[in-house]
Amino acid sequence: MPSLEELLRLSDVVSLHVPLTAQTHHLIGETALSMVKSTAVIVNTSRGGVIDESALIRALQEDRLYGAALDVLATEPLELDHPLLALDPRRVILTPHFGAWCAASVPDLHAEVAAALAAMLAGRWPVSTMNPDVTQRLSLQK
Repeated sequence: MPSLEELLRLSDVVSLHVPLTAQTHHLIGETALSMVKSTAVIVNTSRGGVIDESALIRALQEDRLYGAALDVLATEPLELDHPLLALDPRRVILTPHFGAWCAASVPDLHAEVAAALAAMLAGRWPVSTMNPDVTQRLSLQK
């Protein structure tokens, strides 16, 4: 399996899908950004803190990175004078944490939310629990 460094050096698109933990906080910072191709694009749909936004902005401003598509940011909503908003919109795409939404997903989403709510009301953990290790530490029933 290639290392993160190898992936950063070789990839045209770096898409982040990790939880925000102590290990992933600023996973993409100055060091990581120094490894990417100047023609690469970074996509973040996980958590804003995974990217060091100051380092990302510098890399974009200095043309060391071509673009970024960010569905999550360290601070939301952005202030109107945030530097990301001043960058070329053809190179920086910002969405308010709804990048996965589409009309086709709504019926499934409604069914999943209803099933999760029904399970919890019955005292069970939903099938879609994102952190299953929590189920061993916390009980839904008193």
